[in-house]
Amino acid sequence: MRAPRLLRPLAIVGLVAISSLALNAAVPAIASASTPVTRNVLGTAAAKKLGFPVVVDTPRSRTTTQQHCTKGAEALYESANGQTGLVSDLLVCSSPSAATAAIVTVRHKGTSDAAIPLPRALGKDAFATGTDAPEYLIIWQHGDKVGLTALDTDVPASDPESASADVAPPAITPAQIKVLVRSAVAQNALLTK
Repeated sequence: MRAPRLLRPLAIVGLVAISSLALNAAVPAIASASTPVTRNVLGTAAAKKLGFPVVVDTPRSRTTTQQHCTKGAEALYESANGQTGLVSDLLVCSSPSAATAAIVTVRHKGTSDAAIPLPRALGKDAFATGTDAPEYLIIWQHGDKVGLTALDTDVPASDPESASADVAPPAITPAQIKVLVRSAVAQNALLTK
């Protein structure tokens, strides 16, 4: 699987350099995969339990060029049938207020998707969007961290060489919404450790 359009290379680039909520304006520098920040994104065992046994990119730490939010981590997984992708991403900011600013920026760039229920565990500022369908994401803040979990419901279309502008992206299904929400809750639990 190529990384979903939305999350290529998901530098949440502070979530500030979002082009149509694509979160891909700057390329992050990938660092060692064994750093503690990688414990805050879904690991391969958790992804497998959620229905994503194919590892596209193992949990890796990264740096970004985003002011006040220069560290992060991400992992990419795919369903066994190759049709759905899961991204677990994290941005570590210098303070809770820097993380809040990143969330506010995302809220202004996308449209909230009321069809995706947001559990209380993700906090009052959690945000779900399908602005860049077929990629759907949930973003939330936990202290000085911004968590992001995304589901690409049409992985083959994420490959720009196979995508067709004439075909409407598939809508997220109720089952996929449940997976997205469960994935975000699972990642959020890692932020409290």
